[in-house]
Amino acid sequence: MIKQLKSVVLLLVCLSATPLWAAYNTALLNLKPLDIDSIGFDGDIQFALRSNLDKRGEVQMMSRRDMESELFRQGLSMGNSDEDAVHIGKALGVEFVIFGSVQMSDNGIATEIRMIDIVHERLAKEWKISFSGRNDINDKGPALANTLIKAMAQSLVDAKAEAKIALAAQAAQAEMKKQYLSEFISQVVQGGVEISWRAIEPETIEIFNLYRGEAETGPYTQIASLQANSYLDSQVESGKSYFYKLAVVEKSTGEQAEDVSIQQITYIDKSIKLRPLTPTILSVDTGVKQSTVTFVPNLDNPIKGHVIRKYKIYRKRSSGGNWLHVGTLTLNTDEPKLSYSFTDKNNVEDGEQYSYSVSSVNSKGYESPLSGTEVVFSPGTPNLSVHQDNLLRQVELDWQVEGSKGGFYIYRRELGTTIWQRVGDVEQSDVRRFIDRQGLRDGAEYEYYVSLVNNGRESDPSNIVSAKTKGLPARPENLQAQSGLVKAVKLTWNAIQDPDLIGYKLYRMEDDGNGFQQGDQLSLAYEIPGYQTAEFIDGDGEKQLKDGVQYHYAIAAVNKYGARGDLSYVASASTKTLPKSVGQLSAEAGQQDITISWPASTAADIANYILSRKWNEQDWQQIAVLPADATGFVDKELKPYAQTQYKLISQDQAGLQSAEVYSSVVTNPATLQLSVKKDQMLRQILLTWNEQQNVTGYQIYRRKQGSQDWNKLVQIDSPLTTEYLDNKKLADATAYEYQISAIDGFVETPASEAVTAKTKSLPSPPKSFAVQSGLVKQVQLTWQSITDSDVAGYYIYRKNDEGKMERIKTIKDIAINTYIDDGSLFSKLNDGTEYEYAISAYNTYDAEGGRTRIIGATTKPVPSAPKGLQASANSGIVELVWNANAESDISNYVVEKATASCNSWRELAVVVSSQQKHTDSDVVAGSTYCYRVKAIDQDELESSWQQTEVAIAAASSAAVEQ
Repeated sequence: MIKQLKSVVLLLVCLSATPLWAAYNTALLNLKPLDIDSIGFDGDIQFALRSNLDKRGEVQMMSRRDMESELFRQGLSMGNSDEDAVHIGKALGVEFVIFGSVQMSDNGIATEIRMIDIVHERLAKEWKISFSGRNDINDKGPALANTLIKAMAQSLVDAKAEAKIALAAQAAQAEMKKQYLSEFISQVVQGGVEISWRAIEPETIEIFNLYRGEAETGPYTQIASLQANSYLDSQVESGKSYFYKLAVVEKSTGEQAEDVSIQQITYIDKSIKLRPLTPTILSVDTGVKQSTVTFVPNLDNPIKGHVIRKYKIYRKRSSGGNWLHVGTLTLNTDEPKLSYSFTDKNNVEDGEQYSYSVSSVNSKGYESPLSGTEVVFSPGTPNLSVHQDNLLRQVELDWQVEGSKGGFYIYRRELGTTIWQRVGDVEQSDVRRFIDRQGLRDGAEYEYYVSLVNNGRESDPSNIVSAKTKGLPARPENLQAQSGLVKAVKLTWNAIQDPDLIGYKLYRMEDDGNGFQQGDQLSLAYEIPGYQTAEFIDGDGEKQLKDGVQYHYAIAAVNKYGARGDLSYVASASTKTLPKSVGQLSAEAGQQDITISWPASTAADIANYILSRKWNEQDWQQIAVLPADATGFVDKELKPYAQTQYKLISQDQAGLQSAEVYSSVVTNPATLQLSVKKDQMLRQILLTWNEQQNVTGYQIYRRKQGSQDWNKLVQIDSPLTTEYLDNKKLADATAYEYQISAIDGFVETPASEAVTAKTKSLPSPPKSFAVQSGLVKQVQLTWQSITDSDVAGYYIYRKNDEGKMERIKTIKDIAINTYIDDGSLFSKLNDGTEYEYAISAYNTYDAEGGRTRIIGATTKPVPSAPKGLQASANSGIVELVWNANAESDISNYVVEKATASCNSWRELAVVVSSQQKHTDSDVVAGSTYCYRVKAIDQDELESSWQQTEVAIAAASSAAVEQ
């Protein structure tokens, strides 16, 4: 559908009061497109009209230049109402005004043309024409021009006839008029015409209605309704004559009666030179309950000394009425803008046609004449309709609206309720459809209305429409249930051919022995997808039915929202019964197996037997499927110490199984046997055991011999492992006891018989331990090295000054068999001193064994001090002699000399051990000297000093022996 849009065509045709054959002066103004779709067609229609009218001698066209110049001079703009046409026609000096509208429709370009007779102020003719396109406009141009010319001529004839009728009616009406006023005066004042009156009986009058016309015969337009006795008419033009008359509304009747008085006055605006120039409206944009007027100031105002302080905006209905002052735009600066805008929100009604005009007010308070008018349509109230209902939880709406800008709000309430809820927002102005899916119920009736939204304002509600949603799904028909199936029941029904369904809900009840009774409750068993599904097998899957049981069924359809319809009628069926079981099952344990037996079956349809086994608290496990003639089975798959039980099921040809028959519980003959594979090892023991079946691993327990509590040593998670080396925190030379159990998941068997094993003892002390005396400041220790790889080294001990054995050395190589003790860095061994020693061995865990016996050794002593030291003075020399030391390894003697005070010793000589004398010739007569001697052996051990003293006389000698 082509979007309907309006544009205004304003044509002015001038006719003078000349004979019918005279040329009609005609002015053609620009066409005004109001939307994009109309742009282009306005020029085509204008060109067709002007070109065809110019060709006719009956019409004298006013040039475009003359029209624009005159309108600009008078500060006028084009309008689109009858009143605007009369006003502009008089200003241009023409006799006819033709105007209309262009609207795009499904049938093409719909054009409406109105022609106003300016002389007689009447509608001369109205046309409605459709054009299919530009070619059609050109083709119909001559005929349209001919129609216009004929209408101009006919208007003169019609006007004369109407004038006669009007005069007669006026005369008749005058006879009916009554005098209500004692005084009725009009006078020109600053700002307009002031009309005042005085009623003869004011107490009988409810209200005064004042009317104005530009001719005594009319037409008259009401300009005020008031209770006061005066009114200032400011909407008048200088140089024009006006006629006023007054009507009253009587209190007693409430009806209006017209007074006979008529006032005529010519308004001369003496302040015309003081009034500013009129602004020009550029556009009026309409919205919901508001219109935005954009206008430009008259740029000549500053030139003529007018300082504009504010602009006044006026509005009136295009159908008639007075100009209403709807707002004032006050300026805060003397500098004019290129344009101004004002938004009118003053009781703008939906779908109404309005005219807007603007005036300027200067700093002295003088107001300009009103600008040319701009006619607009305010957006109308939408016309709502139901596009489609009876849909699944949705309703489709559409609407029509004139001149919409903005979006729409959709409101809803359920029929019978009072609260409206907004359920939709449509932001696009060109969208005219909405689908409501919000919270609707099945089979419910709703009411809707829609409103237009623009710039945060909302239009009046549209008409209210009602719509219903689709009801709940229908009841499925012809539900059938088939009996005799194995653990199942087959159901069929007539599928409902409705795409709004997603499937069905199947309800079921197991029979309680009384059949299906009224009041019995069925429970939901399955949700079946697909509305075209027509059959279902209950029990065909994991959820099998019981054997030999009767079931009762009903089914209901489900729509896409999960809503369920009514249940079908109940259908019932039974499953096949179970076969009989064997009478008795026995189990007997042997040495390495278990034998299971049972009596032969008497049933004819037995197909096989299913034998299962359970160990301890584990789940049952099927171990064999045996033929129908079997009566026994030997189970060689064992599990240590397990409490073993068997069950047997008879299965018929249809696969149905009998009740289970159980054997008694027997102890499994498999046992665990633990042994010591190797012990007497350094802190480890090797265990071994016999491999077991049907276990996941083993657990080994340990305790010290003599202890009461067992401790879990290790869990082995492989059933194939049969050895374990225990090296966890074992002590040396300790006996341990062990047990083993098997595990299967979280189940553990009883433990085996305990076994005992012992770890290796601590290392023995080294053999052949000996020490060597006579060494210089040291003692040598020797022993026989140990070859045991579990021994890591040796500890050497020496008795300290406190008499305790102190460890002095750790030897980490067991191959070493000697050690020399020479003391420490700060404490060397003393000469000629006896020291006592012991040695022990330690293992790889640093555990020490016993020590050897303590044995002693003496270091080499220092030489004894030389004896027999003598000093004799003779002839200025001193002779020293001493006895040889008894030690055989003396290497030499050291001789030292000092003065009589026997201090400040200095070495005098070193004498070889074969000599025991020395001569000192460095002496002074009359002096006394001190001498001393010590022995040094081949190991550089030094004896203590042997000292003597001698005096040197001048003439005699003295000898002192010490």
